[in-house]
Amino acid sequence: MYRTSLLFSSLLMLVLLSCHNAETVDHPFEIHSDFSIEMVASEPLVMDPVDLHFDEKGKAYVLEMPGYPLGVDQSRIVELRDGDSDGVFDQRVLFAEGLRQASSFLPYAKGFLVAAPPYLFFIKDNDDDGVADQKDTLMAGFSDGNLQHNFNGLCYGLDNWIYAGNGGNGGEPYWIGKPDSVLSLYGYDFRFNLRSSTLERTWRSTGGHKISYDPYGRFFLTHNLRHISSAEYLMKYHEPGVDLIPGHSTHNISDHDEDGLARIYPIGEQETRVNHPEQAGYFSGACGITYYGGGLFPPSFDQSVFVADVVLNVIHHDLIKPDGSSVKAVRGQQSQEFLASSDRSFRPVNLSVGPSGALYVIDMHRAVIEHPEWIPDELEAEMDLDAGKEKGRIFRILPVREDFNQLPALPGNMKNEELVENLSSINQWQRVTSQRLLVEKHAIHQKDNLERLLTHADPVTRIHALYTLDALGLLEADVVQKVLTDPDPYVRLHGVQLAETLIEVPAVEKVVFMALMDEDAKVRRQAALSLAFCKDKIGLVSRKEIPGKIAGMVADSDDDPWVHQAAILATTEDAVEFFENLNVLINKDEGSGKRNLLEMTGRNIGQMGVSAVTQALDYAVTNEMDTSLLTPVLEGMVYELQKSRIDRDSFRSEGGEKLIEELERSYEELPVLINLWKLKFEVGLPPSSGMLSYLERLKGVVTDAGVPLEERVAFLDLIRLTDLNDNQEFLFGLLSQDHPLAIQEKAIWILSDPQMNDIGSMIVENWSAMSPGVRRVASNILLYNEEYHDLLLDAFESDKLRLAEFNFDLERRRQLLFSENEDVQRRAEALFSDAGVVQRKDALESMQASLTLAGASERGKMVFETQCGSCHRFKS
Repeated sequence: MYRTSLLFSSLLMLVLLSCHNAETVDHPFEIHSDFSIEMVASEPLVMDPVDLHFDEKGKAYVLEMPGYPLGVDQSRIVELRDGDSDGVFDQRVLFAEGLRQASSFLPYAKGFLVAAPPYLFFIKDNDDDGVADQKDTLMAGFSDGNLQHNFNGLCYGLDNWIYAGNGGNGGEPYWIGKPDSVLSLYGYDFRFNLRSSTLERTWRSTGGHKISYDPYGRFFLTHNLRHISSAEYLMKYHEPGVDLIPGHSTHNISDHDEDGLARIYPIGEQETRVNHPEQAGYFSGACGITYYGGGLFPPSFDQSVFVADVVLNVIHHDLIKPDGSSVKAVRGQQSQEFLASSDRSFRPVNLSVGPSGALYVIDMHRAVIEHPEWIPDELEAEMDLDAGKEKGRIFRILPVREDFNQLPALPGNMKNEELVENLSSINQWQRVTSQRLLVEKHAIHQKDNLERLLTHADPVTRIHALYTLDALGLLEADVVQKVLTDPDPYVRLHGVQLAETLIEVPAVEKVVFMALMDEDAKVRRQAALSLAFCKDKIGLVSRKEIPGKIAGMVADSDDDPWVHQAAILATTEDAVEFFENLNVLINKDEGSGKRNLLEMTGRNIGQMGVSAVTQALDYAVTNEMDTSLLTPVLEGMVYELQKSRIDRDSFRSEGGEKLIEELERSYEELPVLINLWKLKFEVGLPPSSGMLSYLERLKGVVTDAGVPLEERVAFLDLIRLTDLNDNQEFLFGLLSQDHPLAIQEKAIWILSDPQMNDIGSMIVENWSAMSPGVRRVASNILLYNEEYHDLLLDAFESDKLRLAEFNFDLERRRQLLFSENEDVQRRAEALFSDAGVVQRKDALESMQASLTLAGASERGKMVFETQCGSCHRFKS
């Protein structure tokens, strides 16, 4: 029944639209002067589009999501055809429907993989009539909550795995028929291999829509405010140190953020997210991140990433530049966007690069794009969430003065030998599609042709050849050994990754160790990560060499944080040996530059427990160490012991107490002594006489402007070793703006300790003396502790505190408005609503008279030009 109904619908729509030319719509776009934009499809040809892909034969398919945002109607895939070959789609064929709330799909094995939470589907047209007749459920268990945060961004990776973004909802996916294969995603993105039925986490998810990667396999992610992040390495390398390195391998690479926000430049009447008005003029709805690898844009657009913002109706352009072993994103255009529209219903939810190199913009075209979860109820009641439903636009962007209506040769029409040659195409879509087809066809007879490509002039071609050989089971140890001496660092990097499966071959193991001294930082980093992952496969003799080799790597390297993280991950089980080698190889002048590395080493030691801690202390006793090297290691140990306390008796039996006392006698430098005292405190040992004498001076030193600020802050931190509640008054006194900001920040951080009793009233009493930065932390203490809600509301109602000073965005307002305490709800509703902070009626009434005043437009224009014109344009 499904099959017959779908075929009838498709044929009917094809007849109705066979003569349809895309309607010319007046879209007030501003686009980069080197490019043109044209609409190639619009409703009713395409409706509610969210994803666009071309199959290996160049056929265009669009995923439509009419169910957004309430999840009523199910998603569908339609084929768009260009019957007269004029570059504009004019026919619509319904390929598949009933796809739940699918938001992403991917060509695969002559069909499509479809991300349709809670499932991953595979659909296919077996009889070539243009309509899917096969629908298999491959996986289940994905979260299907807020539609903005479901899993998405399916893409075929260089390594022949399928990658996807988590979206933020989590889930516990598993392979159908294999209930024991459940993988808890938590806050991670993931990848899967259909050939081996393997599923694994990849990196900390940004929670956004879509992921993308460049020709070298570097993945880029996006989410709302943070428009571009880089995933530095896979989770498989991080598993041993999952609790060790905060932030994992995903980080913001934008070099043009201002206090965590990147400014963008919309045109026309502006809009902002209703729950976050403070984000006006900045990224707040980033999505659809796409690396441009089409090969048609001017050379100045090489290494370009495009990111859409659906709130402010723009497409932003970044250029990817090297930054040590990582990269950074540099704004492509200053004070303007690559593409901007003044049409508030222009919602560029996604982008796609086609076989010819054109960049396609998928415009869902909705009046309201925000999910109702984040729209205040009273505002939502006045909105039509379906406004724009059954509309949609596809735009094509090309360099000016060019005609790209004719498709190039397509992989789906090529023989295997031609597919191998097409791995050297300048177009990324062509290369990846050709590689996928060779793997799907199991083209093992192309071994010689693929190996010949390893001498190709283009390093990207060599990388594709390597991974095609690998997927076909044709990659041999001698080939990997040669690759690790390739002149291009990216080829060497991927060679190291591929060597992981062959590292038991002595010659391969040798060259991987040699890669630790590679001239390129990213190759060194990968060598350390691969050794961390392959420890169990390495011979015992070589295994014992890892701490020394890794220490040598970082000693000879610039202070690259990602190289340092890789070094830590490679030495998680050899932390003390690594520490000892660092002391020998890093001189005191380098200690400050490698401070984070040394602190992470100390954390590593702290995680290993009593024996490792006492072994490290014993080494410090018997070997002279510079303060700049010892201090951060001790700090790292203390940090870890705060989380998991060591048993005092065990520590004493291992000689730990005596070792600390010896170090106290050996060092006079305050940073070392402070950390030794903290270490004693964390293991439950009594304070020494020296520590007690310092503590007596503590308050006087902290408030003495003649003492260096760094020393004052260090002394203040010692107050944690006392009864904090006995020192509340002293700590609150430090929140005055008469003290340096560093002192204020340290004091409020200490006051936020959970063991502090009833500090809410003191926060209210001292509020006027606090600086804005300190008030933010203080407001969180009042707002996120239910015991202080009555006190907070009392302060608002009596005007002791002002609402405007609490940055009451939607999430913060709801701490009170959605309280389980009905009285708190009632009192909060009298002060503000879910729609925003509102003043009392008398205040509103007192302002009514201003509405009758005559305006002075010329004076207003002058104010706008001097105060607003640097960032905003009027009537543009």
